[in-house]
Amino acid sequence: MLELLKKSFSYSFRTFDSKSEEAFLIILRLLTIFAIIYNTFNFNIVRILASLALIGITYIPLLIKKLFKVNFNYEPVAICLVFSYFAIFIGTILGGYGTFKRWDTFMHSISGVIFMMLFLMLLFIVFHRYNAVQVPLWVYFVFAFALSLTTGIVWELYEFGLDQFFGMNTQHAIDTGVFDTMKDVVCNTTGALASSFIFYKALKTKKFKSIYNMFNSFCQLNDMNLPK
Repeated sequence: MLELLKKSFSYSFRTFDSKSEEAFLIILRLLTIFAIIYNTFNFNIVRILASLALIGITYIPLLIKKLFKVNFNYEPVAICLVFSYFAIFIGTILGGYGTFKRWDTFMHSISGVIFMMLFLMLLFIVFHRYNAVQVPLWVYFVFAFALSLTTGIVWELYEFGLDQFFGMNTQHAIDTGVFDTMKDVVCNTTGALASSFIFYKALKTKKFKSIYNMFNSFCQLNDMNLPK
């Protein structure tokens, strides 16, 4: 898996549809199917549902391409899929959140980075297709940062709903009060803020070549120029 990720950054213009990418997806799906079988014998409904959701996530890039005519290059898809498996497969299905004390903190911090990347790409598409007026690059970052924070808050509302209606303790309110929730929000904000500075510098100066190539190839695959 790490070798595939490393290999991906040596390409500038690749869509997520070649044989190596398909093999990558097959490996991820097989791991999840094994988890479903194992948890079926253990009657763990939560982990079975998490596994099914994870398999569904692997089809999202193809669904977006079919419905919205958006082409994704290899890097953002691979990054998002690996993040999903770290968060759901290792965190929920394998019990990583309980085994590793900092796993939740790590995931929320990385989620801020992931959201910034995805929302920037989404905004590039939206402004290109539906806005004839060109706007400076910093405007995209302001909107992407706001959307990243909003997504983090919506996730906390989701956890609050699970705790209130299903008697769960996803926010650890019983043992930590509001500390866990605020820590998650701070981690998400920190990840989004740090990545916004790095991404902005990469797109303006091209110093972080891998990051610049990732965004530039995404724009080229969707017949648009990278905003300046």
